[in-house]
Amino acid sequence: MSGITPHDNDVLFGVGYRVINHPGNQHFRAVVEAKRPVFLEAKRTEKRKIAMRIVDEIHDLDPPGRFLIEDRNNINAKGNAKVWKCVETKKAVDKVMHRIREKEKRAAGAVSKQQHAQLPDSAHIPIPPAFAGGAHSNPHPLPLHASAG
Repeated sequence: MSGITPHDNDVLFGVGYRVINHPGNQHFRAVVEAKRPVFLEAKRTEKRKIAMRIVDEIHDLDPPGRFLIEDRNNINAKGNAKVWKCVETKKAVDKVMHRIREKEKRAAGAVSKQQHAQLPDSAHIPIPPAFAGGAHSNPHPLPLHASAG
């Protein structure tokens, strides 16, 4: 089976240097990043529609972009190159949704670290010595068990 030969507008599913640096994947990441603010502000019911518009934007390129996955059940005639096949639209939309959520999680973590780093020194609360000993230290002078007596 010969399969599909990816071109520069195609988005490749998978991992690794070739996939990350494929021109279609780079363009895809840029499109998703540009639409991310609209997606994050959208109501839940609108998010899938926004993802579908991103898929349509890739399909509308010249030549049309396709969402491709490696067909591991087939090898090309030479036996040394990957065979690619198109994924169904639902899977392409799911990839867009995943990519946007992935960026959202990373951005949320980066923002909180960045905000913490920008706090003035006066905003950092020192840890009292009684708590500095860790989870097993007892910061209270009261005995843990009442004595019988």
